[in-house]
Formats: sequence, C-alpha cells, structure tokens
Amino acid sequence: KEGLHGAFAFPVTFRSEILGVMEFFSRELREPDEDVLTMMASVGTQIGQFIERKLAEEAQAEQSRMAALGADIGTALIQGDSLRDMLQRCADTLVKHLDAAFARVWTLEAKENVLELQASAGLYTHLDGTHSRVPVGRFKIGLIAEERQAHLTNSVVGDERVGDQDWAKREGMVAFAGYPLIVDNRLVGVMAMFSRHTLTQAALEAMESVANGIALGIERKRAEQILREQTAALARLNEERGRMIEEVSTPVVPVWRGVLILPIIGSLDTERMQRATDTAMREVMRTNAHSCIIDITGARIVDSQAVANLSNLVSALKLIGAEAIVTGVTAHAAHTLVGLGVDFTGMKTRRTLAEALADIIKSQSQSNKDGYSTNGITEKSR
Repeated sequence: KEGLHGAFAFPVTFRSEILGVMEFFSRELREPDEDVLTMMASVGTQIGQFIERKLAEEAQAEQSRMAALGADIGTALIQGDSLRDMLQRCADTLVKHLDAAFARVWTLEAKENVLELQASAGLYTHLDGTHSRVPVGRFKIGLIAEERQAHLTNSVVGDERVGDQDWAKREGMVAFAGYPLIVDNRLVGVMAMFSRHTLTQAALEAMESVANGIALGIERKRAEQILREQTAALARLNEERGRMIEEVSTPVVPVWRGVLILPIIGSLDTERMQRATDTAMREVMRTNAHSCIIDITGARIVDSQAVANLSNLVSALKLIGAEAIVTGVTAHAAHTLVGLGVDFTGMKTRRTLAEALADIIKSQSQSNKDGYSTNGITEKSR
C-alpha cells in the first residue's frame, strides 16, 4: 500500500548486550548488500557505545543531584528556627532538586489523629484549604499514614488513589510519591510529592532516605519545643521561688512599739543587703519606728565586703532617724571580723535579741523619767 519494497535492520549493542534495534525501509527494489549490512552492524556498535556513555553521564548527573538533595535537606534540618520553617525548607529543596510540580509535608496531631499541613512548595504554597487537615485513613495522604506504607506511581492518571483525575490530566501530572514519616515505629507525619515527569528508581530511593531524615527532624524539633517549655516553666518556678525566698529572707517584723527586727540569714552579698536596706527603711518610715534590731545569728560573714554591706544598712537607718542595733554576732563571726581588721566604731551591738530589747526598754524608761517621750517630744509640751 505504501510502496515499500526494501528493508534492513541491525541491532544496537554494547558489550554483547542489546540496547535497541534500528530499521530502515525503501520504496526501491534493492538486492541485499553484505558490505552495507556489515558496515551498519559496526555503526550499531558505535551507537551502542554512545548510548551507554550518555546513560552513564545521566546516571552520574542524577547521582550528583541526589547527593545535593541529601546535603541540602541536612542543612534545612539544622537551620530551621521552628518546625514549620524547617519543613518549608525541606519542601523547597525537594521541588528544587527533583524538579517536582509541588511537595508537601504534614505532621501528625496525635490527640485528634489528624495530619496538619506544615509546608507546601512549588505549584501550591498555601497551607489552608481541604488538605490543611487530613484525617488519618482519608484520601491518599491519610491512607499512607494509616497503612504506614509508601505509595509510589509513575501513572498518576488512572491511579485510583488520585481522586481528582481531571485535575491530574489538566496539570499534566505523571508521578506521585508519598512516604510515611516514622520514628521508632511511631508515625510523626507524611511527606508527598507530585511530578510532571517520571521518577527514577534513584530519585525514589533518595526520597525514602530524605523521609527518614525529615522524620527525625520533626522528632528533634518537638523535643526541643518540649525542652523550651520545660525550661521556661522551670525559670518561672525559680523566679517565683526566688521572690518567696526574698520575702522570707529579709522580713521586717514589729516586736515592740516602735521596734522592728530584721533577721538576716545566709550571705550578706551586695544585692541581698540592698533589698534588706530598702525593706527596712520602708518599714521604718511606714511604722514610724525608732529602733531596728538587725539579727545576724544565721548570717555568713566571710569577707570585708559583707561587713561593709552591713555597715551601709546601719548608716542608712541612722539617716532616717532610727537606731540600729546589731545582734547575734557569734564567736566564729567575731573571730572572722577581728581577722579582717574591721572597725565597729559607731555600730551598736548586743549579743542576743533579748539584750537588745532590754536595752531599748531601759532607754525608753529613762527617756520617760526625764520627761521625754520616745519620739523626742516632752511630756510637758503635750
């Protein structure tokens, strides 16, 4: 019908392996030419070598792309500040190195058994819509999560799990690869990708490796989040405990009319003594107290700075008209103070709280006997 009369064919080979066949047809009548056939057999071998070299070059290029994919995914897993940022970097990397139409990553919300969309790159970048929350067991993504098995196809059109076939045809989708993200037999999410070209075995193997890395990245980010929350809770607890300690470590207690006692327990560091000074002065002014007993029975005096802090407290009280009496100087503290060469001139001390109170009461009685009240106003003037 087409007027074809002559034909010949020869194999394309490489190292005795058949890579293909080339055939030729002619409308002319020709007798077989052994020289031509022999020559074309040689050409077939040369074409075979060319094809094999090109296949090797393509394989090497693909291997390089897959290595770059793995390296960039590794970088994304450590650079992302948050879980969502990390997964978005991973999705962008999949699209870039695999020439994907789009890629997405979901994480499992275990309480509701729902997959939540965390990252989307390529053709679609939005995180809302029908695929933002996928129940486990629903649609192709939910089935991957439920079965914990990858779903791979290079025939999207016709795949029963791809529900919108019209969309697949319209967008020219060819391949789909979806992987469950599992850590220690626990599902943590799903990674999926659509492509407009066939996915090679090397690409699928690389994606499987990437899926394992992303699963570990999700687990690490969640552990970091839990650690941050626990650290913040511990910090709040320590702050609250610190406030409580401050409240009980520098209490100012009224023990007699016009007499306050400030027991100091622990170190006499500058910050703590400043708080004690502020508290004592505030209470003296509020209660109009004339005396403040500073009891250091439980205090640790280890250096001259501690003594200077105590001396500053006494001086501050004197400036607002309150007499400061230091009590509770133990034998060990006295020995330390002598060794430091501290001069207590101008600082009133008593061994015990009882002695200080007795001294104050005696002083008040003497003031009343002389016709003066404790605040310096004569009884006659009243």
